[in-house]
Formats: sequence, structure tokens, C-alpha cells
Amino acid sequence: MVKNFPNKHIVVPNQAGLAVLKGAVLFGHDPQVIASRVAKVTYGVNTLSKIQDDRDVPDKSRIRMIKEVKYEKDVFSKHVTKGDDLVIDEAQEEKTYFPIYPEQKSVQFSVYTSTKEDPKYVDEDGCKKLGHFTVDIPDTTDGTERKVHVRFIFGGTEIKVQGVDEKTGNVNERTFEWSENAEEECFGMAVEMGES
Repeated sequence: MVKNFPNKHIVVPNQAGLAVLKGAVLFGHDPQVIASRVAKVTYGVNTLSKIQDDRDVPDKSRIRMIKEVKYEKDVFSKHVTKGDDLVIDEAQEEKTYFPIYPEQKSVQFSVYTSTKEDPKYVDEDGCKKLGHFTVDIPDTTDGTERKVHVRFIFGGTEIKVQGVDEKTGNVNERTFEWSENAEEECFGMAVEMGES
């Protein structure tokens, strides 16, 4: 290091490796020793976004027509921004989504991360699929006006993503390890709140 950076003063703390080991042991005995973390990536879900004007979507291959309504596909709906302070075991920003089809009895969400602070699409460079989860919405009475609330909860060694059927209050939850990277195939058939 000294050879490669001759103009820099190199500081090596005493027993640096031991400090990391001690921190891991402390965390193992008492996970509450860590109160919050800083998000190293942006977290969100894959959604469709209702298009008001075709000019808003420069890439026409992203337009998907469903029951005479135009949607922009593969939209990254952000829940946590890279750099956010994440309080352990507290829900982050909750967002509301709607089913696309009136007779739909479940909504599947794909969970993504991005190295960018504000990604627009889930297939951009730096985006990676973490996995997926499904929220059951069996009562189809209200058609596409049914609401599904999604929230992320960051624990000590895991990330929980919860989906709640507003009508029944039923919670569907999926847990991911911090390092997990499932590459399963699925697509989120939901529209973000304010776009139904």
C-alpha cells in the first residue's frame, strides 16, 4: 500500500480483524446491538404503470395493452433508496398497488435491487432480481379497485417483504437473506396506487 500510495499516510488500526470478529460475536449474542443500517442498494418491486400519454414512454416496446388500457411494463417501484437509514425491524415506506384484472385472485410481485438511487426500470444496468412473493386477494367483489399494501422490513440478517390484502387484512410475507439472489422467472401484475 505504501508503494502504491507514496503521498498518502496509511493508518492501520490495532487488531482490525479482531474488531470485526468482536462485532460479529456481539451481534450473535444480542442482535439489538445494531439499531439501524444504511441501505447499500435501492429496493423495490416490478410493476406496470398506467400510461396517460404515449409520448411519456419513448421506448414503445415497453407499452403493454391489457383490456384496452395501455401500461408501461417493467417499472421499478421504489420502496427504499440507496443510502437510506433503515431502522432494524421497522417497516419502511408502504406503497399501495391494485390488481390488473377484476377476477384476479392473487398478485405476484418480483423484488428487485438496484445500485442506482432512482432506477426507472427493473431491467436497467445495476438492477438485480432478489426473488418474488404472492399476495392472495380471493374476494373479487371490488374488481381492480382492491388494494394491496407492500412494505419492506429490514432485520438483522434478513429482509422481509410483506403484502397485505386491505379488505381481509391477511398478510403474505417472504423473507430474503441479505445475500440471497434468486433468479426465478415471474412478473408483477399490479399497478401502483394513483394509477388505477
